[in-house]
Amino acid sequence: MSWTGPSQNVDIEREFGAARTGLISIHDYLDRELSGSGATVVYYDHGTGEIADFVAFERRDERLTIRCITARDRRARPQAIGKVTLTR
Repeated sequence: MSWTGPSQNVDIEREFGAARTGLISIHDYLDRELSGSGATVVYYDHGTGEIADFVAFERRDERLTIRCITARDRRARPQAIGKVTLTR
C-alpha cells in the first residue's frame, strides 16, 4: 500500500480518529483500501489485546488468504512481530 501521492492524503501522524484538514487517518485509509481490495470479510478491532487492527479474509478458488494488519503512526515505537501458524 502506498502512503504517498495526492490521491492518498494520509496523515501518517494520526493512527485513528480525526486527521488534519484535508487528510485521513491511517485506519481510515486502511479501511478504504481493504474494503475495495476484493476481501470477502474485513474485520476491524482497535481494542486492547486485539490480534490486529484489521483482519481481512479473501477467498479465491480453493485458497483462503488471511491478512492481519496492525497500524501505528510514524511516532510509535517498533513492535515485536509474531508468527501465526495455520493448520487445516
